[in-house]
Parts: sequence; structure tokens; C-alpha cells
Amino acid sequence: MILSTKYCFSTLAAFLLLCLPLMAQEDGRFSEKKIKDQELYIEANKYRLLGNHEKAAELLQELLKKDRQNHAAAYELARIYADQNRNADALNLAKQAAGIDPENQWYKKFLADIYQRNNLFAEAALLYEELVTASPSDENNYYKWAYFLVQAGQPVKALQVYESLEGRIGIHEELSRRKHALYLGSGDTQKAELELLRLCEAFPANTDYLHLLAGFYRQMENIPGAKAVYQKIIETDPNDTKAFFALSSIDSPAAGDAAFLQSLDPIFLNPQVDLDEKIKQILPLVEKAAATNDDILARELLRLASILDRIHPAQAKVCALNGDLLYLTGEKEKALERYRQAIELDDSVFSVWEQLFQLAVQTADYTSLVFYTEKAMDLFPNQVSVFFYNGLGYCRQENYAKGIPSLEQALLMTGKNAGLKAQVLTQLGLAQQYAGQHGQERTGFPASPDPEPRKRHGPGWIQLRVDVEGRNPGKGNGNDSQGQ
Repeated sequence: MILSTKYCFSTLAAFLLLCLPLMAQEDGRFSEKKIKDQELYIEANKYRLLGNHEKAAELLQELLKKDRQNHAAAYELARIYADQNRNADALNLAKQAAGIDPENQWYKKFLADIYQRNNLFAEAALLYEELVTASPSDENNYYKWAYFLVQAGQPVKALQVYESLEGRIGIHEELSRRKHALYLGSGDTQKAELELLRLCEAFPANTDYLHLLAGFYRQMENIPGAKAVYQKIIETDPNDTKAFFALSSIDSPAAGDAAFLQSLDPIFLNPQVDLDEKIKQILPLVEKAAATNDDILARELLRLASILDRIHPAQAKVCALNGDLLYLTGEKEKALERYRQAIELDDSVFSVWEQLFQLAVQTADYTSLVFYTEKAMDLFPNQVSVFFYNGLGYCRQENYAKGIPSLEQALLMTGKNAGLKAQVLTQLGLAQQYAGQHGQERTGFPASPDPEPRKRHGPGWIQLRVDVEGRNPGKGNGNDSQGQ
């Protein structure tokens, strides 16, 4: 049901009639002046709600000229000035409203906001001290009070405020975090540690708090302390992968990448540990192996990937990971087969398809190239490289009648990418040349570069990383990067 504007303003008027301080005559009737002032106030708020701040301000100024003690008008006019970034005017009027009606908490909170805008943090803190005194059960007021004290350069007083609140509500995560941060910022690492220890003791089953403590120890380079906490986490929750991996990274940083990867064996052999968590741990080293062509590192990674094959069978991302690592170790035929398996399990990741296309070209498996590009056309009709590789595959088989139309389609899809267009034109020209050699001896369609040469590692592991981190790229209805 849509409420009419008239109804909304009638409701506003009723509310304001209840809120405004009205002076009655001795016989109980409202004075005519007060009634007119109320009407003017309601009219001003109507214009403010409609976004006509200039007209609203004009009416509120008129009210204040009639009655300097009209705190409601001063407050509303201050709000308008604040919206217009007239901070000095807003501050004067907000102080006026709060001074006339010191019991009104909303006036004080608004005045504190204006003080904050003007970097008057000590003044804002004093207001929240008054608010806490008036409403000691409102936790938010304590947090705001402490915040303004910190901003005013009074962290000791802020800690006292937190202690006061803790006395009312007990040990609480938010309080402990803030006290820890203040102690740490002031250089008192012992008290910073104590805050986290108290939090962990109060909630011994909460491993998140233990992770906070372990992280603090690592920050302080207290490695024995961090290891002890991580071991306690594992005792509390044997499936806490974060603690397992943290222990592994602590135990073998100086021994090198190979030692670190070997330390991951027990975790990778544990079927209860999440597959994505396992893959996240080794992705940086997959990147490193790809960037440096480190065959030894790639083979050690491949060993771990083989463990994943056994522990997490029939997983597309495991097949793709194995394909990437086999590619890095030069085992292209085996890599091609793992990409085929990945696609059979999950056909939505285009980069795996594209890696398969490239490997099919490199291994001269043009039958597979044609077969998989035909399938990909239905799934990724807007990807330039699908048509390029399809045309390339047919032409390598000397089936120019099918290859040339695919290359022509790829040419149409290259858009403004001049480099890609030149590549496609080259292959199209060669295809047309060889198709026109009727009756002449042909040596076969020549080898050609990919539409855009890629690094040795290909794109499969990149997409795998995106997948693992939770950003699902879907089936890619837009043009690929080669056709931009």
C-alpha cells in the first residue's frame, strides 16, 4: 500500500504536536501564537523532507527570530546547515539547542557529531561522559566516549572507560580487542598480551580468540609462544586447517620451499581438511614455479597434487591443478589428459578449455582440438579463441572448407584488438593460400603461433585460484581478453 504525501505530513504534524513544548493559557487552551509557531515548524520540516533545504531554513530562521528559546527549531536548522557543510553555523545552533534543553540526549549526540566534524574531540568526549552518566546501561555510549578520548590524545582515560564498561558487562571480545589495540599502540606489549590471555581464558573453546593470541605472538616474534597456541588450537579442534598450516609455515621457513611442501603431507593426507584450504596453501608456490620455470619445485608440487587426487577423487579443480603442474614439468600429453578430465567434471571454466586447446596444438593432437572446440562453441559462443583454434585444427587437418569459416568468424570477433586481428588474418591468409593450391603438392599447413602467446604455465592455475577464492567466473558470456 502506498501512503499519500498528505497522509505522511498529517502523521508528521501529529508527532510534532506531541513533541513541541507548548505553552497553554490558564484555561487550558493553546495560545494563537503558539499554534501558528507549530504550523510554521511543521511546514519547515515538510520542506526539509522534500529536499527544499533553502525554504526550510528560511522558515526555521523566522521561528528563531520570534523565539530564541525554540530549541527544536535550532536543532532542525543545525541539521540543515550540517548537510550543507556549514559546520560553524551548525555548531552554534547545535550548542544553542543542547543548552536550552540539556536533558535531550539526541541534541547532545548531534552536537558531538558536529564537534567531531570540527576536530573538537575533547568536547565530544565530555558530552558522551554526560550521556553515560544519564544512561549507564547504553553500551554504545561508552564506546563513543572512549573513541573521542583516543582521538583527543587521552588513551589512559579511554582505557578507564573500557574498564568501567567491562565491570558492567564482563569480558567481551570487542572490549578486549580495543583494549589490546590501545595497549599495543602505547607500547605496553605485556598488557596487550594479558588482554588476549584473559579473553582466551574466559572463552577456552573459542579457537578464534586463540588465533588472535597466536597471531600476536608471531607479530612479537615469540615463535615458541605462537607454536604452543597453535598446538592448543589443534588439540581443541583437530580439523582447524589454519592452525595446521600456520605450524607448517613456522617449522620450515628457513629450510626452503621443498621442506615446507613436505611438511604439508599429513594435512594433505587428512580427508577432513577442506580441499580449497589445501589448494590455497600451495597456489603461491605454483605461481612461483610457473614464473621461474623451477622444475624441482614443480615436481614437488605435483607430488602433493597427486595426494589430492587420491584423497579427493573426481574433483575438477584437482584435475586442473595436476594438468597445470604436468605442463610445468614438460609432460604435455599427460597434462592434456588431465584437462580433459577436468572438463568432463566441470565444463564451466573457460581457461581450462583454452589450456587444453593450446596443448592440443603443441602436441599436434588436432583431432582433439577440433572435437573440443566444437563442444566449446555451444558453451562459449562469444570467445574468439574457440573459433580461432577450431579453424586452426581443421586447417591442420587440411579441411579448409570447415577451417576457413571458423577463422573468418574469429576475425569478425576480434574487435579493436589489432594484434589479435593480425594473427587471425595471417592464419586465414595461409589457409586460403593452401586451399587454392589445386592439384599441387602440399607440404601441410604450416605451424603457427597461438593467437596471443602466453607464458609457459598457461592460464589454468589462474582460474583455479579465482575459483578457490570464491569468485565464480561462470561460463563467460563475454568476449575473452584476446578480443577486447
